[in-house]
Amino acid sequence: FWPVQFDVYVSSDGTDWTKIGRETCIFPRWKQYDFSGDFGDVQYIKIKKPGTAQRPKFMGLDAVYAKN
Repeated sequence: FWPVQFDVYVSSDGTDWTKIGRETCIFPRWKQYDFSGDFGDVQYIKIKKPGTAQRPKFMGLDAVYAKN
């Protein structure tokens, strides 16, 4: 298992994105990541895995949400 980095972005319109954090998944099992802050009117969440020279990895997402 190789660690996988991912970036998290939020947007109110799906066009303009604000990066709110970066994490590294070092566990091969389910893990919870929390990003807290006042990000405005969040309507969309984007998870982006930066490209690497390694073979592609799969990352399953479950219960991705934002709350006021």
